[in-house]
Amino acid sequence: MNREDLQNLARIRIREAKVLLDAECFAGSFYLAGYAIECALKACLAKQGRGHEFPKKNMAREIYTHDLEDLRAFAGLDDAFTADIESAQALQVNWSVVTVWNEQWRYEPVVERRMAADMYSACTTRTNGILPWIRKRW
Repeated sequence: MNREDLQNLARIRIREAKVLLDAECFAGSFYLAGYAIECALKACLAKQGRGHEFPKKNMAREIYTHDLEDLRAFAGLDDAFTADIESAQALQVNWSVVTVWNEQWRYEPVVERRMAADMYSACTTRTNGILPWIRKRW
């Protein structure tokens, strides 16, 4: 998978999250919104690789994670994030909403409407949303 594939997957998953949110399928919406962030961060990682390819698993096991904090660090975005939250506290708030997510949410059958809506908003808000922030760097 290359950078462009991961960018497209992030776009698709966030659109699907919106469809599910609107259809009141909150658990699926929550999961896919978080997965969109994972894909976006992995696109940033792929940008660093040869030919913008995501590294093969046996070459870099530690980056094959679903942990959003780790992925942000591996993508080299921690310094930019720290600088940006100095001027935009809302970015930090949105990040704290998003980092509740992990891959185990795929097994969660019930998520409250508010939690799914907050996740989608934290991901997509134009000003200080996590996806728009990542897109500037992918």
